Amino acid sequence: MRDLCQYLALTPFGCPLSLRALLGVFVCAATVAPLAGPLPALTESPTMTRADQATPQTSAKPATTVQPSPESTPVVPAAESTPPKFTEEFVYAEDMIRMYSMSYESFDSPERPLRMTRVVFGHDHEGHQILQIAFTIENLSNRDFQLAPKKPSFTLDEDTGPATLLHFCCLTHLGERMPARQKRKFVLFFQLSNWDSGEDLFFRIGELWPISIAQVRFRRIRLQTD
Repeated sequence: MRDLCQYLALTPFGCPLSLRALLGVFVCAATVAPLAGPLPALTESPTMTRADQATPQTSAKPATTVQPSPESTPVVPAAESTPPKFTEEFVYAEDMIRMYSMSYESFDSPERPLRMTRVVFGHDHEGHQILQIAFTIENLSNRDFQLAPKKPSFTLDEDTGPATLLHFCCLTHLGERMPARQKRKFVLFFQLSNWDSGEDLFFRIGELWPISIAQVRFRRIRLQTD
């Protein structure tokens, strides 16, 4: 035993080691080995290819932007949700309303899908000039269609520029469908800016199916002044 210990106390390079230190190594190996057990086999880490395979994190989730649905998107940006109250002073006669130009889908029908029904000029309680415009759109085809596949536009041009759209009624949402051979009524209220009643007004409709664009001319009126 003494000869064996002397033999084992030599390194491969012939340098003597402490016999006590060498015996301590054997003792530690004998004590730990039975408790360690076999090492687990090495496995290849999976490659993450989709976001839903990631392990959920406890950190705060980044803020997400919610896009509004077409049903929640206003069809026309109007300043007021209810029609303004105003005093009627002049109602346009039919011969004072002229269809200046119109591009539309005819559906092989001789009739026009747009009809102006009422145009009224007046003032509200604050003295602002108000113009009320009412018209109908008719589906002349034998099938239903989307009344507003795109966002429609309504403008009223006076001599000083476009008037302010106060209220628009009624189109619930983009993509709303209109049955065959049916009519839909629309009413708009514009606030004019010091309009001279001696000037013509031009009302334009865009992207309200089956109309691509239409321009209506309202002839000048003469109001009695005090």
